[in-house]
Amino acid sequence: MLKLILEAFISISGITAASGIVYHDNQLHIVSDNSNYIYSYHLTGQKLSKTVLQQSSAMENIAKADKMDLESITFDGNRYYLYGSGSNPKRKNRFTWDGKTVTQEDYSQVYSFLMDEFNISEEDINIEGVVHLQDKILFFNRGNGPKGINAILEYHPLARDKSSCIPIELPKLNGIPTGFSDAILVGNEIYFIATA
Repeated sequence: MLKLILEAFISISGITAASGIVYHDNQLHIVSDNSNYIYSYHLTGQKLSKTVLQQSSAMENIAKADKMDLESITFDGNRYYLYGSGSNPKRKNRFTWDGKTVTQEDYSQVYSFLMDEFNISEEDINIEGVVHLQDKILFFNRGNGPKGINAILEYHPLARDKSSCIPIELPKLNGIPTGFSDAILVGNEIYFIATA
């Protein structure tokens, strides 16, 4: 397992927390788990802009009980996809953004399928990273629930029977278990972050 040391790259005023980041075309596109916006930071001009995801609830710094808990963002070359953690009904949405228009999908059936298929309870589901590949979506589940399920849930939208659960044993840091906190596709390689 390749070990990398992460250091602070940039400090962006106006975002309280970044739960998922994608770099494309000299911009950082960021989701925050306590906000209903997607943020775009133009690196050259050092300018922050934001796009509301739900017109009816354009809010930042949302209370934990009410937040959509957007934990991941991924890019397929054309569109950005933002996913909730799946840990309760408010957190089972997927948003698609093409740079102009936002579309919201109720993704609860997909989360329910993954939970039923792989025997994962609502207390154990916590999607922290998502990667889109050609015919499948990889969901990185953080093992901070009662069963400690660190796993990659491989979902095939057009052939659900091909879906699989790949348990991942992550290291402990000073005796404290780690869990996935993000994942991204770079070229042909997938990188993930695990935190204690």
